[in-house]
Amino acid sequence: MLQSEKLTWEECNFARIVAGFWLLATFRKVVRVPLSQLVSCHDVFSIDALVLTLEPAPAGSARMTCTALCTALLPPQAPLSIETMAMTERGMTLDVAVTTSQAHCPTCTQPSTPMHSNYRRTLADLPWATTPVQLPLRVRRFWCETPHCARQTFTERVPQVAPCSARATTRLSTMQTATGLALGGAAGARHLARQGMPGSRNTLLRRVRRLPAPEAPPPRAIGLDDWAKRKGHTSGTIVVDLDRHCPVDLLEDRTAETVAAWLQAHPEVTVVARDRAEAYASGVTQGAPDAVQVADRWHLVQHLREAVEAE
Repeated sequence: MLQSEKLTWEECNFARIVAGFWLLATFRKVVRVPLSQLVSCHDVFSIDALVLTLEPAPAGSARMTCTALCTALLPPQAPLSIETMAMTERGMTLDVAVTTSQAHCPTCTQPSTPMHSNYRRTLADLPWATTPVQLPLRVRRFWCETPHCARQTFTERVPQVAPCSARATTRLSTMQTATGLALGGAAGARHLARQGMPGSRNTLLRRVRRLPAPEAPPPRAIGLDDWAKRKGHTSGTIVVDLDRHCPVDLLEDRTAETVAAWLQAHPEVTVVARDRAEAYASGVTQGAPDAVQVADRWHLVQHLREAVEAE
């Protein structure tokens, strides 16, 4: 920088803050920068390997300040503001707070303004260039102003960011669910770890199990067979959709009455593949007398093998 150039006090202060942030972050030390000092300064900075340059941002420029950049990377349409930013060996931490002036009571749905207290809840978020990100979110507890409401105080909800009592943002949960569906538990957890996202195999499987069951057309061709709740002790009946090759229902026992009741509740069934058990034959005859009964191939081959071995 030329000797003839002079920087104002505000520019010098901003340069010291940015230089300290960059140097400490480079050597993986803890650095914490209050972004409130950067909000009032609209200078654009660029960092080279050895040179720190300050350029005044022209009016109406499309360039973004540090605060605007960090805010743009937060969950979209969320009423959040960044208070501080910290870079550690474990990743990046953004202290954020809700900017709305009031909140609605979840019981009576009436807005309230008087604040009772506040606390921090830590949320895991999507990574920034494979750097793990955590959002310590400062939420407020309000007094409910409705006299007859069962709640005296309540905590504000931020559904755009995360559900109530969740430890991960909605968009991170969506990513974990999609990964669990595509790769499963263990492989999905390894893939998320390489991308800088938290999530064990149990977390991915739990996300997948919470998905609502997809709507499917009523089965027309089904298979009936027994399944063991406890091998050698208790057995039930499994119903399989032969067109989609997936289980449809699990019945408590193997009696003819249970099978007949299920078929009567599903009159669209036209084909039933079963073994040669008398209970299944009687149940299908009672519950769906017009359905075509087919002996399944596996039991036919088994009985043929037993007959050949007996000879």
